[in-house]
Amino acid sequence: MNLAIQIIGWFFIVAGAAVGIVITIEPLIYTSTPDQPYSPLWDIALDRGVAICIVLGFAFTFFRKHGLDAEGAGGAITWDRLSDNALFYGFLFIGILFFWDLGAQFNWDTFSPGSEGIYGAAWIVIYALFAPLAITLGLRMQNVARYRMLISNYIGVLRKYAVFRGRATRSEYWWFQLADFIVYIALVGLLIWGVALNTGEIPITGLLLVVYAIGTLLPNLAVCVRRFHDGGYSGWMILLGLIPAIGWIIVLIFMVLPSEQRDNKHGQDPRGAVA
Repeated sequence: MNLAIQIIGWFFIVAGAAVGIVITIEPLIYTSTPDQPYSPLWDIALDRGVAICIVLGFAFTFFRKHGLDAEGAGGAITWDRLSDNALFYGFLFIGILFFWDLGAQFNWDTFSPGSEGIYGAAWIVIYALFAPLAITLGLRMQNVARYRMLISNYIGVLRKYAVFRGRATRSEYWWFQLADFIVYIALVGLLIWGVALNTGEIPITGLLLVVYAIGTLLPNLAVCVRRFHDGGYSGWMILLGLIPAIGWIIVLIFMVLPSEQRDNKHGQDPRGAVA
């Protein structure tokens, strides 16, 4: 049973990543036409995969939510309950939009009141939300500990948004980067598709992306400095990133280097004492 859940979890991760990548790059490499406004990839595989994931995701999160509600009725609110509720209502929301929009395509005039613009906007919302929901649920199904690490490290780094002292482990840094990337997939997907389907006008999601990018700039810099500290290096080495062309590669190498397995001048070993 656990193996089956892990396999389904990988299916969610791959599907979410595929949709996230396609919605980000498709407007840049595919020219829409009145007869074919979107890439044939959607008809060949992606739409089918999304439909399967939405049904499975709704079923899994429903039973998970129901089980947690039954176990913790009247109890304290936990991150597990909050996140499982968020996933459940997220899949419920995009499921309603997906099958409503799909039905509208088969019976455009009588299925539901609306317009092509409304239906097009619904697809934008569906795919932009599907990517982070699917990847997050896939991690949840793969390993509960990994899922909790994703959420806890993301929130933990944001809480220390301006803390440049101390150390950050590789796992803290990279789990935060993964969560940050998932959010960016949703926001960038909304922005690009919104521009493509709104005759070049910048939609409100453009403002959301700018606000998020500015809001997470300081936490990204802070956790990067703490990651340098964890390896025993000066935090000022983050300025290596300013070197044209190769600066980001140099910083990336330092981000994946092993931690200093002892206390150093920047603080105690965050993993605890090592024998």
